[in-house]
Amino acid sequence: MLLFVCGWPACGKTFYGDWLETHRGFRHLDLEGDGESAQELRALWESEVPAGAPKFVAALRKRHPHWVVTWGAPADCLPRLTAIRAAGFDTWFLLPGNESRSRLEWLQRARLVDPEIKPLAWEKKASEIRKGARDLRKFFRDRCIESLGAMGERMPPEKIAERMGVPAPP
Repeated sequence: MLLFVCGWPACGKTFYGDWLETHRGFRHLDLEGDGESAQELRALWESEVPAGAPKFVAALRKRHPHWVVTWGAPADCLPRLTAIRAAGFDTWFLLPGNESRSRLEWLQRARLVDPEIKPLAWEKKASEIRKGARDLRKFFRDRCIESLGAMGERMPPEKIAERMGVPAPP
């Protein structure tokens, strides 16, 4: 099983990917992460996708049969999303029930890394998604999940897994 999860800032993409790795036997590749162990796969993503999406998928499958790849959603992401869906990924989009809650969550986490970070950094990320919103809505249609509630509560990962068709462990 190959899952590709992108979406709004601070809606739980990385959290969910890590949960699938810990509880459902997936490997998690965070395309925005900075872990050295995945550096080679991120470089392959950058160099091969969209045109070489099958090569990217083959490299993943060589390492493990089940993957969840997480990524933000830049405005120009549609060619890559289309290519990886065609190469065998099941694609999903996570979004907030309340945009201001997502902003607050993102700022709190970002300030742990950089106490001087400004709210405009979040706006830049959100703006990227808004630019491509019409096309993203068409692309994902019924594959959007409100993973962050209006009060900041996360949808339980088991519920997200169920919605995505990820089987429970035996």
